[in-house]
Amino acid sequence: MRFFVFSLLFFFISVAYSEDDQPIVARGDQVEYFKDARKVVVGGHVSAIYGDATLTCDQAVIYTQTKDAYLQGRVRLVQPDGIMKGEEVVY
Repeated sequence: MRFFVFSLLFFFISVAYSEDDQPIVARGDQVEYFKDARKVVVGGHVSAIYGDATLTCDQAVIYTQTKDAYLQGRVRLVQPDGIMKGEEVVY
């Protein structure tokens, strides 16, 4: 199978693919993991933690190798140096 679809309420997924081995922990109403693309798509009541950063939004696309995240809908990113809010955020 090219991807796995999990539609479990508050399903947790933890992935680590970077040199620093720091995992991204994401949860939401729907989680899809695309192994070949090294991408996680999370929708509905999304929350994710990466290091000192915590985010919440309606939908997130996270690339596990590069740690790039594309966030949409009531985005709130909390870091030690401040809070960022918006409707669309690239992190």
